[in-house]
Amino acid sequence: GQVITEVHEASVSDVDKAVAAAEKAFYGNWGKTSSSARGRLLQKLADLILKNADELARVEALDNGKTFAMAKRVDIMGTADTFAYFGGWATKNYGKTLDMDKNTFAYTRHEPIGVCG
Repeated sequence: GQVITEVHEASVSDVDKAVAAAEKAFYGNWGKTSSSARGRLLQKLADLILKNADELARVEALDNGKTFAMAKRVDIMGTADTFAYFGGWATKNYGKTLDMDKNTFAYTRHEPIGVCG
């Protein structure tokens, strides 16, 4: 066989770089993009994965030793389904209004608060 890549364990510096990149996205263009536009982008990514499923499955089969059929059916299709699923949820981020008693209510609001690593 032929080595196609090497993978190394992440160092503290690697995690710090990943968190910095995520914060840049969170506080930058991605965070300023409307939820409906983010949903469309995630769906577009799912569509591109499906369009290139055979090529991605070949690489995935080489990477982890699965058969082409299993890599395509499980890994690639599952990845596309995941992006499509979360693309649909992008506009469904809302809270609830809760009646506490006859004169009081409370509400919940779901919102991102930052990045962790």
